[in-house]
Amino acid sequence: MIPFLRPQQKEYMFLSGQHDRMLTIAPTSAGKSIMIIADAMRQLQNNPNSTIVVVAPKILLCQQLSNEFEKFISNTNIIHMHSGETEHTRITNFLELAYYCETTPGSKVIFTTYHSLHKIHQAEIDIDVTYLDEAHNAVNRRFFDAVKNISKSSKRFYSMTATPKFSQTSRPGNNDAEVFGSKIFSVKAPDLIQNGSILAPKTSVVKITGARDKENAAERDFYTLCDSILNEDDMNKVLVVAPNTKVLNQMLSDTALIPEMRSNGYDVMWITSKYGAFVNGNKVCRSEFLNTLSEYGADSKRKFIVFHIGILTEGISVPGIQSCIFMRNQNFVSTVQSIGRCIRVSPEDTERMKTGDLIPGDFENYAKPFGKVVIPVYNNRVGIATARRVENVVDEVFVKGNFVADYVK
Repeated sequence: MIPFLRPQQKEYMFLSGQHDRMLTIAPTSAGKSIMIIADAMRQLQNNPNSTIVVVAPKILLCQQLSNEFEKFISNTNIIHMHSGETEHTRITNFLELAYYCETTPGSKVIFTTYHSLHKIHQAEIDIDVTYLDEAHNAVNRRFFDAVKNISKSSKRFYSMTATPKFSQTSRPGNNDAEVFGSKIFSVKAPDLIQNGSILAPKTSVVKITGARDKENAAERDFYTLCDSILNEDDMNKVLVVAPNTKVLNQMLSDTALIPEMRSNGYDVMWITSKYGAFVNGNKVCRSEFLNTLSEYGADSKRKFIVFHIGILTEGISVPGIQSCIFMRNQNFVSTVQSIGRCIRVSPEDTERMKTGDLIPGDFENYAKPFGKVVIPVYNNRVGIATARRVENVVDEVFVKGNFVADYVK
């Protein structure tokens, strides 16, 4: 089954068919995963014995990309090369990978992280195509040598990011066309809003009476969240960028946050890299967390709140999210990524666009017409820098249509 392709995805498919190496810059939630999947399907149609490598910055994103691939691509060998759990074949040794690829017939799709990419190079396998998701991570000095080597050994090589890192020195940067490909394709956020691919973010700066300081952080944040979630509109499915792990744990254990949310019909989920994933207080594996998130997100009657520190920021699809609450300041790139979690078009609206029942850009008739971004600001000015950062990002990316780039100097 070929995925439904939006205009920018069709253009990507045309260009990737013309170029063996290409850097794509597209706003978060522009559908880069579907671009990868559609191109991989074409690769497998042209060569049923292809070996494909998909690289992501985090294990959780590897697992999500793998799940997305399986919706469209069957009859292939799926391998995960990282330290996380998976229901598929998992290999962590490069010699085992070399042996597997040599002795296993048919096509192979290998999902790996930038941390483990060097092992694929060490295995010296033949690679038909490599896709770098969130390719700005690839310029990190810890990973760049492996990325450069895989780029050389891959017959086709495609890099994708919403927030590129360009170098103005001899240090690695996404503007190294020899490694990442030339910037042949880019998309502007306002165009994606008008064609129904993403939604415009709508900021809401909530002024909180009283001050917030380190001594009362967890208690103060508990009351702020309750007030924002229970009294604001469009808050049925909420993603919260928590201040830090310590405050998050104190909120969950030392305040009435969980029973208060549960009594108002909300499921409460949280995930941190240190402690793992939880659903309503029960610890679950990451794959179950993703499945639960997807299931609850697709249910229009379900209400939930998801806490994280940074693990759900980059590339992770958080289906159905209506709003994002910023409880801490982030850098420009992470702010863009966080906003991207709540500006996905609702599944209901997407289906109506496919059938012609909803015209892209007819926001008054959208079930979900915007993504809500909430920033609490206290009397002692805590939160004011976050509000300014968010509003600056919205203006630059979603109004003016610029993309966010870091410059390595």
